[in-house]
Amino acid sequence: MYDELYALRETAKRFLECAFSEENARKKDMLYAADGQRGMQPLVLIGADAYADRWLPPCVCLNPVYRKLERIMTLAIYKHNDIRDDEYIKPRVTVNWDHNFLPLGIDVPVSCVKDAQGESYAQKWSHFITSPSQTHLLRESVMEINREATMRNLEMAREAIGDIVDVVLVAPFISFSIAVEAFYLMGMENMFIGMIDEPEAAYALFERIAEEELKWFRLLEREGVLVPNDDISQVRWRRPDQRLKPDNPAKLNGIWGNFCCQEFSCVSPQMFGEFIFPLYQKHAHEFGLIHYACCEPVDKIWDPYLSQIPNIASVNITAWCDEHVMGEQLCGKNVIYSRKPHPVFLSDDVFDEEAFRKHINITLEAARGCRLQFAYIDVINPRDTSRPGRAVEIMRECIDSYAG
Repeated sequence: MYDELYALRETAKRFLECAFSEENARKKDMLYAADGQRGMQPLVLIGADAYADRWLPPCVCLNPVYRKLERIMTLAIYKHNDIRDDEYIKPRVTVNWDHNFLPLGIDVPVSCVKDAQGESYAQKWSHFITSPSQTHLLRESVMEINREATMRNLEMAREAIGDIVDVVLVAPFISFSIAVEAFYLMGMENMFIGMIDEPEAAYALFERIAEEELKWFRLLEREGVLVPNDDISQVRWRRPDQRLKPDNPAKLNGIWGNFCCQEFSCVSPQMFGEFIFPLYQKHAHEFGLIHYACCEPVDKIWDPYLSQIPNIASVNITAWCDEHVMGEQLCGKNVIYSRKPHPVFLSDDVFDEEAFRKHINITLEAARGCRLQFAYIDVINPRDTSRPGRAVEIMRECIDSYAG
C-alpha cells in the first residue's frame, strides 16, 4: 500500500509540474483568446484516451480509485510531453460520480472477439426486440446515483493526493443520442425496416427514448450532480462567444449537451428530418449550448435541419463530410467548425506526411472565415508512438503557412 500511495503522489507532483509550466500557461492564454475572438489561430487537439492504455506504462496502483487517478494524470503528462497539442491541463483531477443509467431497463448483452493483439474491436449485441411495436416488452428505466460510494471515493482520493492537487467531482457525460439506444434494443436492420413498415411505432419508440434520457439529465440536475462542462471534453469543442452560467452545481441550461445520430449516416436527410430532428429540436432549449455529431457527415442535414437549432454552437466536420459545403454554411457564423481529420493517417502502416499536409491544407481553405479547430479524436490504433506528435507539428506548420 505504501509503494502504491507513494507512486500516486509522485505522479501527482509530475502532473502539477505540467499544469503550472510555462507551456501550459501559453495553452491557457491561447484557449481563452480563441474563446472570444474571430481570426485566432485554430486550436490543434488530439484525443489520446482511446489508445493510451496500449502506449503508457502499466498502472502501478491496484486500488481502483488510485488507478483511475493515476491514469488521468499519466495521460495528461504523456500528452503534455510527447504529443504537445493545445489541450490545456487544469491543475486538478477528477473523480466520477458513481451512477447507473439503463434506458428502458434493458441491459443488452454484448460479446466481443479479440484480434491477434488481444484487442476487442468486433462486437455483437443480443438485441432485445425485433420491431418498434414491441414496446410492451420494455421496462422502467434504471436511474441510480450512489452518493455514498461517490463521497467515499472522493474522500479516498483527497486523502491520497488532495494536499498536492485539487480533487473534484465530475458529472456523467451528457450525450443525447436517441438512435444508438434504439440500435441497442433492436439492431440496425430492424430499426431501419421498422421506420418503413411501422413509422408511427418507430417514432413513438424514439420519442420514448428521448423522454427517458431527458428524465435522467433532469435527475442529475435535481441531485446537484451537474458541473460546468466547458472544458470537460476540450478535444471536441471550445466555447464560442456565448457564455455559459458558471453555477456549480450547474443547471442543464448552463452546460453543453452532446447530440449525435451516427446510426442515421445511411438514412436519407428526409427520414432524419421525420424521425430524429423533431425530438432534438424539441429538447435542445433545455441545454445551454449544443455540440453536434460523432463521426457522421452533417453536410446534407445542416441547412434544412440542424441550422434551425438556435443554441447549436459546435459541429464535428468528419472525414465523411463535405467540408467545403460546411465551410460555406458556417462562414461568418458563431458555430465552431470542429474538423476531425481522417483517421487513416495515424493508423496506416506508413505515415504519408505529404498527403496529410495536403489533407490539412484542404481544410484550411474550406474553412476560410469559420471558427476552426482541429480535433483529431476517435482514432483507436495509431501505428507508432511518435505519429500523433508529428501530426500536431504538421498541422501547426500548415496553419502558420496558411496564415502567413
